[in-house]
Amino acid sequence: MDNLKYIFFDFGGTLDLDGKHWYKHWLQSYPKAGIEVEEKDFKKAYFLAEEELNAMPELNIRYSKLINLKCSLQLRLLYPKASNEEIFELAWKLSSVTFVPIMLQAEKTREVLEQVKTRHKIGVISNFYGNLARSLQEMDILDLVDVCIDSKCESIRKPNELIYRVALRRAGIAPEEAAMVGDSYRQDMVPAKAVGMTTIMLDVPQLGEPEGTEHTAADYKIKSLENLIEIINN
Repeated sequence: MDNLKYIFFDFGGTLDLDGKHWYKHWLQSYPKAGIEVEEKDFKKAYFLAEEELNAMPELNIRYSKLINLKCSLQLRLLYPKASNEEIFELAWKLSSVTFVPIMLQAEKTREVLEQVKTRHKIGVISNFYGNLARSLQEMDILDLVDVCIDSKCESIRKPNELIYRVALRRAGIAPEEAAMVGDSYRQDMVPAKAVGMTTIMLDVPQLGEPEGTEHTAADYKIKSLENLIEIINN
């Protein structure tokens, strides 16, 4: 991979949780916070809350505050009769449990990115809410990032190929000079491959995908971000 100048990363589920999808992470956080919820109810609340967030104007809040906001939106849908005080308390408990693993991962992620940075520039392409840069800053990795593409700021969302073309243009490189690392086959691998980038997939279960589905758009598969270095340095 001597021709690669840039390594681009997804953020949610990739840089923050090393291959664990947000949906699964939140679902597992509820019982840890002492909140019992049926998955069918959680699933509905999770995706409706995401729709609410995506409909909001650009956010300018820290990642920890975003986590709390996501928790509050979910909980209001799950417990519509709860008081504001009850939602506040539940959201504080849930967001605390949800955010701790992210900050524990942050140090490991930084170590990987520091190694990547010795030979490549780094970009992040994410479906986010306007506060991607502030979230990277809170995880203490923004200083390692050369190009930051937030879907809300660009008014383009994955899996639209155009967001990848915007990233390449912002970096000033050709598609063959870039690789994309992500945990979503549909949103990261397929469009990145379509524009001509090398694709490196975190090999984790995909939401709503039949077992045994072939991931032909992924050039490489890794179990963890830590496995990335041996691939890009060969």
